[in-house]
Formats: sequence, C-alpha cells, structure tokens
Amino acid sequence: MLTLVIPASMIFFEEKIKMHEVSKEYNSDAKKYYLLTGIAWGLAILSSLRSFRFGEVTTIIPLQATAILLNVFVAYAFQNEREGRLKKILAACLVLAGVYLTVV
Repeated sequence: MLTLVIPASMIFFEEKIKMHEVSKEYNSDAKKYYLLTGIAWGLAILSSLRSFRFGEVTTIIPLQATAILLNVFVAYAFQNEREGRLKKILAACLVLAGVYLTVV
C-alpha cells in the first residue's frame, strides 16, 4: 500500500492537481484505458510480491529497476516526452544508486 500511497500523495501535493481535473480526465473517452492500466499495475504488484517470496532480493530489485528505466527510455524515445529532462536524469540516477546500494 505504501508503494502506491506515498508516490501518489507526493504527486498530488507537488503538482497541485485539483480533484475536478482528475475526475474530468477519468470521465473522458479513455476510461477503459485507465481501468486496464489499473489492472495491469495491480497484477505487476502481485507478481512483484510473489517474486520476493520465492527469489532473492539481490536478483529481483535490479530487474525491477531495469523495468523503471526502460519505461523512462520508451517514454522519451517513442512518446516524445522531452519535458523535464533534468528531473528524469536525476530520477534515473537515484534509481541506479538505490539499486547499487541494494545489491552491494
């Protein structure tokens, strides 16, 4: 729960997103995509928890971090998300540092 609530709260308070904007976007034509994304995210979290049960942390954490970095790369390369490059580079460095500290 903390892996979802803490980042969502940080985004909510940092970006100053208003609830009527969220409900307006959710009630648009893309509602089915939001539901599919939610289901996929839930399955990813369940799979992650299952992998921690049966695998070693030193193997699982780098693989999960690689998935995050791949998402950032795909968004940058294929979806033209070029805004906030410095933030993305800083976030990638933090992820890599966290993986390094976990493995070492």
